Amino acid sequence: LLHLGCDSAQLMALTRHPQRADRWLLRSYESAGRSGPLQVTSDLPIKVADRVDLLGQPLADSQQTKAIEPWQIACLELDRLI
Repeated sequence: LLHLGCDSAQLMALTRHPQRADRWLLRSYESAGRSGPLQVTSDLPIKVADRVDLLGQPLADSQQTKAIEPWQIACLELDRLI
């Protein structure tokens, strides 16, 4: 259903965004101590909108990255394409 792009990235939660009903929040973590790409792909009509903090607030542009670092928790905001 969802592929995170990094073999050691583990899905922790997938929930609706608390302020935006048309968005979802995906939370994952890196479990093997090595960095890798974080690229969400799915058969569902979704796309990654932004990288957000644990409260769902967008990160600064300098913190927007397509990688996950060792042991890092990463939160992504997903947008429906429908």
